[in-house]
Amino acid sequence: MSKVLISMILAVLLALSLLYIIPVQAQEVPRGPWVDEIVFDSSRPEIGIERLIAGEIDWWHDTVDDPGTFKRIQDAKLPYTVSYGLYYELTFNYRCKMNETTGEIIEPVFPNPSKLPRPEVEGKILMNPFCSRRIREAMHYIVNREFIATQIFGGLAEPRYTAITPNFPDYGRLYDVLMEIEETYKYDFEKGKAIIFEEMPKLGATLVEGKWYYKGAPVIIIFLIRTEDLRKDIGDYVSAQLELLGFTVLRYYGTSRDLAPYWIRADPDDGTFHIYTGGWITTVVDRDQSGNFGFFYTKLGRPETLWKKIINTPEFYEVAERLWNLNFTSLEERRELMTKALWLSMKEENQRIFIVNRVAVWPRRPHVVLASDLAGGYSGAWLWPWTIRIVGQVGGKLKTSMRSILVEPWNPVGGSNWIYDQTIIRATGETATEPDPYSGLYWPHRVKKAEVYVQKGLPVFKSLDWVTLEFVDENKVPDDAWLLFDCNTTKIYTVGEVKVKPELLGAFGVTPEVKTTSLVKVVVYYDENLFHGYKWHDGSLFSLADIVYTFIITFDRACPGSKLYDSAYVPSFQSWLSQFRGFKIVQKDPLIIEYYTDIWYMDAEWSASSAANAFWPYYSQGPGPWHVVEMIARAERDGRLAFTSDKANLLGVDQANLIGGVSLSIIAGYVDKSIAEKWIPYREVLKDYVTETEAVTRYTNLKNWYTAKGHFWVGNGPFYLEKVDYAARTVTIKAFREHVDRADKYAFLAEPPRPVVKIEAPSEVTIGKEAEITIKVLMPTGEPYKSEYVELVRYVVTHLGGRFTGLAELVEEGVYRVKLTEADTSKLAPGPVSIKMIAVSRIVGIPTTEEIVIVAKPYVPIPTLTPSPTPTPTTPPTTPPPTTPSPTPTPTTPPPAIPPEMIAIIVVVVLVVIALIVFLTRKK
Repeated sequence: MSKVLISMILAVLLALSLLYIIPVQAQEVPRGPWVDEIVFDSSRPEIGIERLIAGEIDWWHDTVDDPGTFKRIQDAKLPYTVSYGLYYELTFNYRCKMNETTGEIIEPVFPNPSKLPRPEVEGKILMNPFCSRRIREAMHYIVNREFIATQIFGGLAEPRYTAITPNFPDYGRLYDVLMEIEETYKYDFEKGKAIIFEEMPKLGATLVEGKWYYKGAPVIIIFLIRTEDLRKDIGDYVSAQLELLGFTVLRYYGTSRDLAPYWIRADPDDGTFHIYTGGWITTVVDRDQSGNFGFFYTKLGRPETLWKKIINTPEFYEVAERLWNLNFTSLEERRELMTKALWLSMKEENQRIFIVNRVAVWPRRPHVVLASDLAGGYSGAWLWPWTIRIVGQVGGKLKTSMRSILVEPWNPVGGSNWIYDQTIIRATGETATEPDPYSGLYWPHRVKKAEVYVQKGLPVFKSLDWVTLEFVDENKVPDDAWLLFDCNTTKIYTVGEVKVKPELLGAFGVTPEVKTTSLVKVVVYYDENLFHGYKWHDGSLFSLADIVYTFIITFDRACPGSKLYDSAYVPSFQSWLSQFRGFKIVQKDPLIIEYYTDIWYMDAEWSASSAANAFWPYYSQGPGPWHVVEMIARAERDGRLAFTSDKANLLGVDQANLIGGVSLSIIAGYVDKSIAEKWIPYREVLKDYVTETEAVTRYTNLKNWYTAKGHFWVGNGPFYLEKVDYAARTVTIKAFREHVDRADKYAFLAEPPRPVVKIEAPSEVTIGKEAEITIKVLMPTGEPYKSEYVELVRYVVTHLGGRFTGLAELVEEGVYRVKLTEADTSKLAPGPVSIKMIAVSRIVGIPTTEEIVIVAKPYVPIPTLTPSPTPTPTTPPTTPPPTTPSPTPTPTTPPPAIPPEMIAIIVVVVLVVIALIVFLTRKK
């Protein structure tokens, strides 16, 4: 072969190789996050999206619910994801002068004058119709959820009636019950009006010329209406409905920051509101929503006074508390409790009614990628800080915006619960496990593995390999396991010691009985490097003292006699303590712990996560090293600051804020004092886990941090809090490059493997006859969905005469069958029949539904015919003449056509061959 030809071929190959070599100059994966810095600010959604389109921000860290704004995103061809965990409701002020035991109404007026700064209500008697359970129930019929979802939200929402989120697993499990509730409470204005017109006179109100009056004054409804999103439109719509009913509505518009003092931080007895347009976000795919009834309808939910003063019926509270504590032993018992709670929450315990579930849109610029939770979108994804990056780049600065920012004070124990603050807070801290944004299952973060031992008979399953699950006859709690901390003796007591002095347990307001077995035992094996190089942002090394301190303060805040005692915290603590059985440090380094409890979850990964995080120093509202939390605790003991707004109101002091305000100087004083005193909190216990030298080192680190950053917020996450600007309403976070993990830790998370459901059914069924339906449950790629990943496949048959439901049976991998018996089809009314299938996956949190419509036809019996006699022919039949077939033409088969593309290829190949022959045989 010619050297020239060989050279040409080599040159081409070299050029092709360079196409791959040049752009792939690998950069080292950094410690901490992919990007260097993020700046947060606030905008109204319509302005924020225009800033996004213009490239002024890199992504919108909030939802879009306005159809017009969504169209702008689509027209600009911006990438976006969707989530299903955002929802809106109406929160009612349920208080009036009432019997504090039974809730019976004494007089339907607020006990204290309104403190709302509006002249329309100053000095007036404020009647509260919504202290009537029956009137609150009537509001279900007054609000047209379908109208709100389709007309106000333009289809970017779906009606929601209950505390159970559509598209989450429990909605699939309870689909038939929920359908019945939704049918019962669908929009019926006249029905709701009839109830209200029946109940108002019973409360002492009179209707004069179409307006309600109480003791000569108009019945005024103070309606707090949020303005940052379509809740303004919801508020205006509901106000108009109430005005049609004869109420005088005082609409008070404001942002989350404007309205928070009048509903969540206020005493409901003061009458600062009648209704509030509430909004909530479930930040992970909630695989078990049984606790929602306790959260939304009882004092178990939150420490604020609005929850604290709820008076439930004994029946509902018992059911809600059992569900809160997972106090049931089978799926059937759970289903029974959930069904009862659902109906009672609609009819009686209706301090709030749910309106719509958002189909939320989360847009970004094409150069940015980040994890989006199927429930909570960007805001709810705990892993967004680990996954955000600029495409094709390591490092860089980003800017984002959301509706609000810096809503309430930041402190880890009782600070801001607003998602706007929490989405930043979570970037600065981390828990021992992290939730999968698609399934809601937990992955190990600071944990190697966990062993879960569950009492036999409980319906528990596992899906991920880092957890092992074993069913046992009994979990014996060892005598040396810790059971409580007593504030009076400042000592931790073991199970064995409390057996001798059960009154120690009774002092916390729970049954003074020590149970020596547990439904669940979890053994957690933490990372070997947990106490070797794993740091807090101020440079302090993470230590076992952080965990032990969390154990102590958990009890101290509920201990009568403690200066940290907080009555608003006690109900949720007591509920937890009644199920807690013990905690044991098996090995200090590497850390191994055992956790004993009667709280169990259907997913073993949740039990493992709960144990690993039980006393991990990430409190309800953020990360908290012991030396930071203790500075607030010292201020609260001295009556100068308080963790929670309820305790702050009680003491008449500020709620502790680690990032601004008067708290900073107070905390700075305690840091100096602690350095001088070589302060070790709870010295009798913690002296075994921290030395005076270590304590002083921590306080000095904190003091230096405050000098450098101007705040006391110290976490251990991939980002640290760099700067807070209250005047400009901006927050800056920067990459923590001393983190032990690298940015690609969660690169393995791919797209959610949501099941695909296909239904094969006859187009018609005969009433009274058996019928069979086949369901195929497949992966998005078409392969069968493994049965171990499928929790259930439920069918719901709806026809003109009603509906019935059941579970499909597994036939083979990916194939399920529904057999409708003669008794089943006999229930059908003639006409169209809807068959809906709901598949609930164990590895993706959102159920998949598919629906077909067939026809039910009446059974028509075939009549039995009596044959008529056949006459005997008198003339023998004539044999037909033989038929000569006409010749069948033999078809002429045309030669197979050669595609034009093939002809072109053949021609090119021939020409190349000829050219090579000529080139190689030419004379020199």
